[in-house]
Amino acid sequence: MLQSLMGKRGLLLAVTALALAALSGCANFPGTGNPTPTSTSPQPAATSTTSTLYYDFPDVPIPNELSLVRDDSQVFQGGSFKSGVLAFKGRVDQGSLIGFFTTAMAKDNWKLLGSIRHRRSALMFQKPDRLCMITIYEKIYYTHVEIHLMPTAVNQ
Repeated sequence: MLQSLMGKRGLLLAVTALALAALSGCANFPGTGNPTPTSTSPQPAATSTTSTLYYDFPDVPIPNELSLVRDDSQVFQGGSFKSGVLAFKGRVDQGSLIGFFTTAMAKDNWKLLGSIRHRRSALMFQKPDRLCMITIYEKIYYTHVEIHLMPTAVNQ
């Protein structure tokens, strides 16, 4: 049953990711939406010290040890939803980041659907109207984090 459930979720994720890629690829054409630049100044969390920041998505916390990689980030806003990819890097332990996101996302009312912990770890979170997949992987000098946000369905 778990394999069947993961298969359905994987299919939903793949279809949503393809739709997001298609939407973001069209975002720069005139008349197809209002692309927004990635936020230049992160907002400190209102309920904590400066250890947590928020960028383009007010309910996705980012540890302050991570720096935004602008060239690998893009945010698309179309109608009432915002989706996109935010990329970060920093000198932070992969396990610490997994712990941070697991705890901090729950505080922002995200439900953890599942996780993969390996060289390239992934955490999948859900809210009623959105999915968030966070991938964490290490390279030579930095640990990289990619945060993918997408709507679960358009025009529900």
